[in-house]
Amino acid sequence: EAKVGLSLIAMNNHDYDSARRLLQSALRLSPSNVAAYLNLAQLQTLTNHPEEARSILQRLLEKDPQNIRAHALLGQIYLKEGKVAQAQQAMAGCNLNQPDVGVADAGLFNEIRKQIESAASSDDKKDQNDKNDKNNPHETGSGKRP
Repeated sequence: EAKVGLSLIAMNNHDYDSARRLLQSALRLSPSNVAAYLNLAQLQTLTNHPEEARSILQRLLEKDPQNIRAHALLGQIYLKEGKVAQAQQAMAGCNLNQPDVGVADAGLFNEIRKQIESAASSDDKKDQNDKNDKNNPHETGSGKRP
């Protein structure tokens, strides 16, 4: 656990190589360390490796389908990539009423859920505007409506 904590300090200081070494060491000592996997996924996101982060989070969710932080981080990755539907799917089915959900994880989950809802709402408005544009053609170059 100390290495996982130190990895967070290293990430906060933008020392990503040290953070990676600490997390890899923690996972060698404890291959089922959920916190180390979550931090490694976060590190992969910070270092612009979203595919690796997604892979880590998906494997983690296979073992622990209700892991709030994994759902939130996965949703955040998809949202950054503009994949709103996948972000919504990543957040779906997660239960915040579990007895072991911490305030910080619930806060992270809710914040990302709000961002996804806002992006989805923007996409819906854009889709509606696109439909309206098709139904109401703009003026042609001659200045006359077709």
